[in-house]
Amino acid sequence: MLGGCGVQSVVSAAGSAEKPGAAVPLRVVYESEGDDRPVVFVDVTGASDEELDRVIDDLAAELDVEVLPGETAVRSDPELPALTPIDPETGRVGISLTLESMTGVDQDRYEATVLYARSGLDGGYLKLVLEREAGEWVVTDVVPGPRS
Repeated sequence: MLGGCGVQSVVSAAGSAEKPGAAVPLRVVYESEGDDRPVVFVDVTGASDEELDRVIDDLAAELDVEVLPGETAVRSDPELPALTPIDPETGRVGISLTLESMTGVDQDRYEATVLYARSGLDGGYLKLVLEREAGEWVVTDVVPGPRS
């Protein structure tokens, strides 16, 4: 769905005029790699619990799925591929997304790396370029990394 140059995905108010919000690249990766899974388990490298809660709230407001902290996923169902993330309360299968990094290249451009895993055998990462255009943050490029 997303790939190569020319991707123009307008982001929501999850960020600010100065910096895109962490929910922005997570949403784009879910839309590309989520396979319509009803649960998203989220981690943000280096985020405090409060910051992670804000990202979860922002992402839940943008997606029509349940969004939970990554640490709540159960990954031990013997009937599913190894490390498949499951909601322990409902048994629904999800996808894990981790915002590994989001670095400012300059004041109008950021690069983000998001890891995703549908199971231990099905995952990878995407590198995204976010640019500010007319006061809005847009994803202008998505580069897939190797898949497992």
